[in-house]
Amino acid sequence: MGNYHVFADRASDLALAERFVLNTGNQRGQECNVAATLLVHANVADVFLPRLGQLARERAVEVRGCPATRCYIQGIRESTQEDYTAGNLDSNALPIVTVRVVLDLDEAIDHIARFGSGHAEEFEPWS
Repeated sequence: MGNYHVFADRASDLALAERFVLNTGNQRGQECNVAATLLVHANVADVFLPRLGQLARERAVEVRGCPATRCYIQGIRESTQEDYTAGNLDSNALPIVTVRVVLDLDEAIDHIARFGSGHAEEFEPWS
């Protein structure tokens, strides 16, 4: 099973990225098609993350986030290193999405290299 990541930035189709949350909200945590971590470029965080937080609440998806994420989505748990390494595996609880704000693509790639499973990581543009 992989620990899948999604990266969203200014060039991304943010409506499609929102569907990521809807997909996670409709899947069990152990499914192989469920992305566990959303990496959001700082250049879209102020627009994208509040909407993401609202969608997550509507779909009963738990969001955990880095300190920057928690500035945009109030009331969520702070993410831990375990959240980034474990993926979305708890099938007995709410689906979990871990969100991290990154400053650029290199930081996103470094995060994936550090926390990815090495199972099926690949980079595909969303736009």
